[in-house]
Amino acid sequence: MTPAANGSQEDLGPSTVFGVCAALFAVRVLPWMLSDLWHDEVITVGDFVFGPAGSGFGRVFRSYPVANNHVLFSALGWCWVRMGNVFSSDFGMRLLPFGLSLATLWIVSVGWRRWLGSRLAMVAGLTFACSPVFGPFAWQFRGYALSMLLGAVAVGAAFDLLDGDRRRGTTLGVVAFAALPLVIPGNILLPAGLLLFIGLRGIHSGKSWRETAALSWPLACAASVGGAYYLTIWPQFRAVLAQTTGWESGMGVALHLLAAFAAHVGVYMLVRMLDRSGKTRTDGDIPCRSRDGLLLLLCLGAVHVPVLFLLERAPYPRAFLVFWPALTLGVFLLGGRPGMLPRMRPVVLVGMFLVYGFVWDRGTDKAARRRLVEGEFPQNLLVQYYRGSNALSALCAWVHDKRELGPEPVVVTDFYDFPTFRYYWGMRGMDTHRVVRVTDAEDVAQIRRRGGGTLSVVATGEIEAARMFSALGMAGPFRAVFSVGDRTLFAPIDG
Repeated sequence: MTPAANGSQEDLGPSTVFGVCAALFAVRVLPWMLSDLWHDEVITVGDFVFGPAGSGFGRVFRSYPVANNHVLFSALGWCWVRMGNVFSSDFGMRLLPFGLSLATLWIVSVGWRRWLGSRLAMVAGLTFACSPVFGPFAWQFRGYALSMLLGAVAVGAAFDLLDGDRRRGTTLGVVAFAALPLVIPGNILLPAGLLLFIGLRGIHSGKSWRETAALSWPLACAASVGGAYYLTIWPQFRAVLAQTTGWESGMGVALHLLAAFAAHVGVYMLVRMLDRSGKTRTDGDIPCRSRDGLLLLLCLGAVHVPVLFLLERAPYPRAFLVFWPALTLGVFLLGGRPGMLPRMRPVVLVGMFLVYGFVWDRGTDKAARRRLVEGEFPQNLLVQYYRGSNALSALCAWVHDKRELGPEPVVVTDFYDFPTFRYYWGMRGMDTHRVVRVTDAEDVAQIRRRGGGTLSVVATGEIEAARMFSALGMAGPFRAVFSVGDRTLFAPIDG
């Protein structure tokens, strides 16, 4: 611990701070890690990590039929699940993104002490550990955890370069800038924003254009090489771009990003607003860098504008998670250390974040359940319909064990549940061809003509069940056969 002075509370050591942040993070996300694989995770696992029978490691890099292939993460996942049976279970697979997220927490809570000071870096670590945005995506078997880790490395490398540690900054920067677009193509926007920041900050600090370019060109080349990978699969990539959907309103995405980020830094902003001490915003020998924080935020905001407002459809908000570490560092540098922060006991800080995270988790879970009952499937940075649910795997287990739907039942699901339900249906050794999307009504009719057991639908409630039976041309009465969690198996009364 560092010595306390002037009534301030002693700072915890780096290892202790990280341990506290990691413990809070684990308590929050471990229950979610025990839930069913959701729609996009099933596609990642089935199409790219395990892949068709006989497919090898190279298929991860050469097959890009949909944007769900977060290539570099899929490659890591391919290796991960082949390390042993433990790592190929649902929970075992998610240990990979969990570990990547712990690395992000270490960078934020320990690595950022160089720029924020010990107490403010602890607040930053707690911010991520209890974040209503970082946590819900940090455990998913998708590329988001890797993107945010690389984003944290990249922004740290940019500051290393500007602070004169050229060797460290270039080494880490080249790795991060090259890897970012290999995870998700849109991640290239973060290197663009950071290169703009390095250039403007370098010129402002008195460096010549040549000196600034010498700092930037290795990173720019690395990002270009990473992005150039998609030229090697250009026909597939172009087809994916043509069919990829998003939000219709760029302004809607922008407002949602602002709301989600405000929720992410909520405790820090609350402390900042309540602070009336008027004391210094520096931390010991750590200089005030509010101008760096403002410039970083402006540069990152600048690269958002063309994507949000010039494209026909704006990307989904989760595509911007890669910016979360850099945006957080920018806000903390701009706001500085509140004067009241040194006098707050660490246990009080931890308690504030713990309550904050708990309230957000309970509130968003209730919001998701309420919308599910209405037949909606919320999926944004704050509310996710799939989080913590084991209902679909439980329904498959019930159908398999009870056999009450006949020897060859036909089960119809909606678009969102289809991959997950079919995945766990197949894991039970049942014929996956008898699980059909509600949009494939003709397939349902053909299967029924061939005979079999009872037709049933998986729905979130009677509203969605009525909608699904109507789409199948079966407008008669129906009954609930079995219910678990937020899903119910419905069947026609005359079925």
